[in-house]
Amino acid sequence: MKRRPVLDVILLMLVTLGIYAILWLVITKGELEDEDVELPTSWCLLVPLVNALWMWQFCGGLAEYTRGRVSQGVSFLALMFIGILAIPMFQASLNGEIDRRKISLPVARAV
Repeated sequence: MKRRPVLDVILLMLVTLGIYAILWLVITKGELEDEDVELPTSWCLLVPLVNALWMWQFCGGLAEYTRGRVSQGVSFLALMFIGILAIPMFQASLNGEIDRRKISLPVARAV
C-alpha cells in the first residue's frame, strides 16, 4: 500500500475535475489486492447499480485492511452521499494504517 499525501489527492481531484477519484479507486483496489484483500474487478464501476455493489465491497476491503478502524457501512454511506469528498478521508485512514503497520514491524538487530 502506498502512502499518499491527502492534500495531493485533493489537488489531483480538483485539477482533473474528479477523474482522479475514479483512478484512485482503481489504484487503491489493486493495492488492497496486493495486501490479500479480495475485491471484484474494477470494470464493475462502469455498470449502473453494479457499481454500488462494487463500492460496498471496496468499503469492506478498506475495513478489512484497516482492521475495522474504518467501518464498511459508514465509508459506503460517505461514498454514496458525499461522493469524491470521501476519498481524501479514506486516504487519511489508509495513511494512518500504513504508519501503524510500519511502527509495529519488528526491527532486525545486527549481530
